[in-house]
Amino acid sequence: MGSAGEAGWQKTKLNTVVRYRNRGKYDYETVHKLIDECPLLHVSFGSGGNSNGGSNDGDDESPSYPVILPMLGCTGIFPAREDWGYDGSDDDGSRYIYLHGYYQSACNYRSVVAFGHATLVEDPEERLYAMELITNNLVPERWENTRYPSAAEMKATGIIRIEVDSASAKIRTGTTGEARSDLQDEEMKSRVWAGVVPVHTVFGEPVPAPTNTFKGVPAYISDWAREATIQSEEYAYAASEK
Repeated sequence: MGSAGEAGWQKTKLNTVVRYRNRGKYDYETVHKLIDECPLLHVSFGSGGNSNGGSNDGDDESPSYPVILPMLGCTGIFPAREDWGYDGSDDDGSRYIYLHGYYQSACNYRSVVAFGHATLVEDPEERLYAMELITNNLVPERWENTRYPSAAEMKATGIIRIEVDSASAKIRTGTTGEARSDLQDEEMKSRVWAGVVPVHTVFGEPVPAPTNTFKGVPAYISDWAREATIQSEEYAYAASEK
């Protein structure tokens, strides 16, 4: 059950949040809400041996990898049918997750799938290099403008390096792709809107922490937030017209 008597999943070895356990939620309402509000779900599954998930063109000699796919989806319960012999009396609030969606609706996207092998980074200098690289990739100049990690933090933080064996990118841009039969159906075209709603990231005005004593907002943060927002919007609209 979820916390405070809320309906939810039992905490098990499989689903229990290990790091920062106080942040974990197991109730149906929270989990279902997050899934339904997310425009894209990442679905992971094992490839089941030497399948196309881990090989090229059925090459049985290629290694097998787990697979993750970006998919459209949401939660739901199909209404009970009398001929199934189910009256809904034992409904506990759990739902199924349905994936993929309607054929004639699509999204523009950019994605990368990289296959490789992971190694824990042990060299102290390489660990610092990776930390700085990752931090500044998120917010440029952040590493130089924050405190150095403590010895305890360094010890508790693992850095993983992946040697990429193979990778590919998949990108969809442009407007709708209409079936020829739909283009010839004037009645349908007159009642169905067709087009693209551009989606882009907007970084808001920085909000200082209650403990912050720094006066104002550093230029490297405000400049980054503004430029990143502009670039994201420009790409979204350009991608909808290609």
